[in-house]
Amino acid sequence: MKAFTLPLQTQKGRLRLEERTKDAIDEFIRLLISTPKYCCSPDPEFGFVLNNLRFEILSESEGVVYKGDAAEGVVSEIYGKKISGSSSSPGTFAYDLKESISQYEKRLEDVRVTMTYLREERSIYINVKGTLREDGSPYQLTTKFRIWN
Repeated sequence: MKAFTLPLQTQKGRLRLEERTKDAIDEFIRLLISTPKYCCSPDPEFGFVLNNLRFEILSESEGVVYKGDAAEGVVSEIYGKKISGSSSSPGTFAYDLKESISQYEKRLEDVRVTMTYLREERSIYINVKGTLREDGSPYQLTTKFRIWN
């Protein structure tokens, strides 16, 4: 099965198609992760909320995102969700990403997500696993998300 390449590209005056379904799914999930939630007018729910928090405060010891001015002592927890964790735990951003992938990427089933924050690299590693609906083969994507802090 062929799919459009994301971002859209042309080849010989036509939209380029991706030969491998896995490559198309990889690019779509990267698009979902890199799109801030609520910025897509046709569907405000599309995207990943972690991108909306670029100027928030990350407690590295707790692995939780807060909002407020730490210097003034005004810090209020906005999510109470852990950055590192798996999609089996509703108190994590991995759970939110799994829900978004399940909603928007219909070529995958049995989606599982794990996220690991590496303080030294200021990065979040995201691992997505699932099963391709078309043939039942296993799917896996590992990608890195640079943290703002």
